[in-house]
Amino acid sequence: MAVKNRIKKYKVAYVTGTRAEFGYMEHVLKEINASHEMEVLVIATGMHTAKGFGETIRDVEASGLRAIPIEDGNEGKTLSHMASSVGSNISQLSSIFETEKPDVLIAEGDRGEQLAAAIAAAYLNIPIIHRAGGNISGSIDNKIRWLLSTLADYHFPSNKVLGKNLEKRGIPRERIYNIGGMVPDAIARKEFLTAEECQKKYGLGEGPLMLLVYHPNTEEHEQAQKQINEILKALSELRYQTIALGSSSDAGGAVINTQLETYAKQNSFLHFYKSIPRFDYLGILNCIDVLVGNTSSGFSELPSFKRPYVLIGSRQTNRFGETRHIIQVPPEGSKIVTAIQRALTDKKFRSRLKSLKNPYGNGDFYKKFPALVLDILHKKN
Repeated sequence: MAVKNRIKKYKVAYVTGTRAEFGYMEHVLKEINASHEMEVLVIATGMHTAKGFGETIRDVEASGLRAIPIEDGNEGKTLSHMASSVGSNISQLSSIFETEKPDVLIAEGDRGEQLAAAIAAAYLNIPIIHRAGGNISGSIDNKIRWLLSTLADYHFPSNKVLGKNLEKRGIPRERIYNIGGMVPDAIARKEFLTAEECQKKYGLGEGPLMLLVYHPNTEEHEQAQKQINEILKALSELRYQTIALGSSSDAGGAVINTQLETYAKQNSFLHFYKSIPRFDYLGILNCIDVLVGNTSSGFSELPSFKRPYVLIGSRQTNRFGETRHIIQVPPEGSKIVTAIQRALTDKKFRSRLKSLKNPYGNGDFYKKFPALVLDILHKKN
């Protein structure tokens, strides 16, 4: 009796370096992995395996997806660390890709480890799908994002406007898939802590609640300590209860985290966490009275919760998205105080929040994306 040959599954590689993008992608990757024709391989590096950034490799391993951890040597201290980590990741990922032989690589966003993965994949003739291209921001992220778009074969921008930006850069229209972004998926599914659960788990009291998420701008990394001190000066004046989330592993991130951790031990109104699960993070966004800092989630997630954003500095300069909820200020204590007070009390400003819309997707990305990845694989093979 003849034995029917088992159909070989396509192998989809995904490289993750931060809690943020893995939090976005986890559900999508699980949907891909559930396919009869595809299996997912996750390679975890960057913040996940670096010391002092929350040991988020545990989140990757808890996902149930097959994962390979690697260390890239980035300690979040200098630009040299960032540059050498790209080289380390290229070397290690090349070896993994050579052994694992993925049929496609999904590259997300604008991080150095994603660039390293794309470079390795390009040399090994592995097709590259880039998600979240076409956007604009400050820091080294902006250059990395455009490099990824140049290296990629297929593109999934988060909005049609961003797709047009890719076309202007010479990306063929037929290789651009305008199905929106994935960031609002979990929000649409209401996968986050309730207000009551947030209050209980994080020991929140009455009065205004702020979330602080501040990352270094690599173009100003020498000023990271001065900038976080100015922010802490503003928080000291207001003394509103504040949840502070640890910085990324970019140059200057270690300094920011050290300052926040030290300050939190001396001031009970500030609660510092190196990392927070995505389920909790979205719940906190839904509870806060104002977001403070320079995180991109002020553009990609916050509008869904209709909350104000005090955007500090130039890290998100020219980023696409809603702006009616944003008050942008330089990293100066007195101006930050004024902006926070306005965000909390200005009735005209706050009236705008009711009509906020999230342009980064409508919550169905996870339904559309796996089928399109499989379609790409069928065409390539």
